[in-house]
Amino acid sequence: MPGCCAFGCTNRHDKGFKMYRFPSDPNRRKIWENKVSRVGWKPASSSKLCEKMKLKNSAVPTIFCHRRTTKSRKSPKRHDQPTKEMCPPKQHETSLLVDHSYAADPQLQRLSSSCEDTASEAEDTTAPCGSCRTPKRQPKMRDRIKGLKAELRQTRKKYKAIVKAKVKQEAKISRIFGKDQLQSLSGGGMRGCKWTSSTVKKALQLRFGCGASGYKLLFEQNFPLPTERTLQRRMENVPFEPGVLAQVFDFLQIKGKGMQEEERTCCLTLDEMSLTSKVEFDLGSGDLLGNITLPEHSGNADHALVFMLGGITSRWKQTVAYHFTGSSTDGTVFHDIVLDIIQRAYNIGLHVAAVTSDMGSANRAMWRSFGVVCSKHCKTVSRIPHPQASDKWLYFLADVPHVFKNIKASLVNGQTFTLPDSLVREHGLKSHDVNIEPLKDLVDYQDDLDLKLAPKLTKAALTPTHFDKMKVGNAIRVLSHDVSSALRYLVEREKRDESYLTTAWFIELIGKWLELVTSRHPVLALSRLNEEKYKEAVTCLRTVICQFKLCQHWTWRLETNPDRGCPVYNICARNSRGVTGCWVQIPADTQADAGLPGKSVLRRALEETSNISNGVQVCTQTDQHCTVPQSQANR
Repeated sequence: MPGCCAFGCTNRHDKGFKMYRFPSDPNRRKIWENKVSRVGWKPASSSKLCEKMKLKNSAVPTIFCHRRTTKSRKSPKRHDQPTKEMCPPKQHETSLLVDHSYAADPQLQRLSSSCEDTASEAEDTTAPCGSCRTPKRQPKMRDRIKGLKAELRQTRKKYKAIVKAKVKQEAKISRIFGKDQLQSLSGGGMRGCKWTSSTVKKALQLRFGCGASGYKLLFEQNFPLPTERTLQRRMENVPFEPGVLAQVFDFLQIKGKGMQEEERTCCLTLDEMSLTSKVEFDLGSGDLLGNITLPEHSGNADHALVFMLGGITSRWKQTVAYHFTGSSTDGTVFHDIVLDIIQRAYNIGLHVAAVTSDMGSANRAMWRSFGVVCSKHCKTVSRIPHPQASDKWLYFLADVPHVFKNIKASLVNGQTFTLPDSLVREHGLKSHDVNIEPLKDLVDYQDDLDLKLAPKLTKAALTPTHFDKMKVGNAIRVLSHDVSSALRYLVEREKRDESYLTTAWFIELIGKWLELVTSRHPVLALSRLNEEKYKEAVTCLRTVICQFKLCQHWTWRLETNPDRGCPVYNICARNSRGVTGCWVQIPADTQADAGLPGKSVLRRALEETSNISNGVQVCTQTDQHCTVPQSQANR
């Protein structure tokens, strides 16, 4: 059986409610249909309305779910009439129908006076005086309705203006922020927000452009941006296979757009690190990792070779290539990799001015492949024409920490640095030699002191192990300002030999050189903020260049003497002061397989020779650049 046809009503006959059909009279049926107020709906023969109480024949439903029920206002108390007095109903006026379950709405009871059924319905009901409709209140209601309509028109105009301004504002904000960013702002936080790929790309551009500190500052100021951990997770999907990283150069191009012209000058650095030899499966790429990836090499990798670009006038760096390598590497294969990186950097607006590496055998082989030569037997060549800019040079440099460690290792191993005469005269030094003996004397002197002159200089620092030699900190313990001052103290207070001052001056010079070439602060590094300090720093650097350019180098020529019956060799030593030579007899049983004596044999022979100083390096290779006068060769 059908239920109630009123909007929102779910009463049915099987729920215990009585159902009433629509009247058959056309006029009353029309009134019932209007009260239902359903658009485009016509009651059928089976349409019914529910009611808890029995309706009178003249009743009309007035309360529905979609109509608002208002309470009738009580009439004000009058002193001349009883408060409960009811006024008689007026003829042809619709009253409240209290006997219908849809109840009464006083504002909807004005019906046509021509309808006889409506007039008869009004005869059976009464209404309080306070709800009576009098002709005197109608003009006031009309004025109120007119005012409300005018207010509604103004409100609509304001609403349209607000919507229009909102659309314009969203269009402007959408140029800066995406939909996901706007959603994070409106939602009250960025936690749990799903960032789109365009937003992540924009965040990566900001991260590369302003660096970690700048990106952190933007994030702290509540900019709608992903966290760095989110960026790292998204970057895990970026291809990072061994070789030159093409996508990294795309990011560098974005970063380079915000750089000044001088900040685009950079340095290419390559270094090698040790790895544990192991083969593992990469779930991301689906490949096996752990084999050598360097061209023309194979086997299990136990090292990683990394290529990085870093700024010279500004502080930035980025890994641009890497390879897995073995313990033995042919450095000539680095040649093509370096040229490829320089070309890619030039295409995105970066200028590689220098290539820096340590002095390992593979890196020296790379130098030779470019025509760079650094040897005591020939003239040093440290630059080549730039492969991308013909009017500029490309320099090949040994990294400063490695050079510094080599200087310390040479000194600790007992080798002697001989200063040129020009530096000795200019600085008023008492000797030409720099050696380890003053340092050993200093260690023995302060061994029993509670307050040591150089606390970090110990016997362990002068006898380092293999791994200690690789640490820059151990080298700084030896070549430091404290050690130089302590040696001067020994000369001035303890009356040590004045030759100690030469070693003190050399240590002070090397320590200051390291400070200049490694510091980025404008107060310590090369800067024209203080012109006097700048000239002093340049003078120090030129002194170091002069020291190592004119420093005494010993080169050897070994020649057999056919006029003598026993194996005798002519050993000629050349240094910055001239050339000396002598004949040294070598026992036959100590000769090397190649026909030339070994280094240990030559050292013992030189120790017995008065005109050749002890403690110098011996080279068993023939020097093609040394010419010995015939008079000295016959000695």
